[in-house]
Amino acid sequence: MAEPLGDGLQTRILGFKSLPWLHGDFMTLISAVKEIISEMIKIQQVLRKTSPTHKLDKGDEIVISSAIATTENALDKMKKELEAGTVS
Repeated sequence: MAEPLGDGLQTRILGFKSLPWLHGDFMTLISAVKEIISEMIKIQQVLRKTSPTHKLDKGDEIVISSAIATTENALDKMKKELEAGTVS
């Protein structure tokens, strides 16, 4: 069941309190995209911190490796959802 949006502008314009198409399978994809964006921001922060030489210390390497692994997992989730045909 869709969660209520409240009394925002979108609710008043559209005349209903839920967006059923933003739940279930789409929420899985949206969550995966947000997770990927978050991990890319972590990598960007490390690269900005280490600019212009980008010499990474052990901590930076761990952050980047973890971000890459998390991103790969999120992409795998997305691929599985799309291949399974659960999102139309």
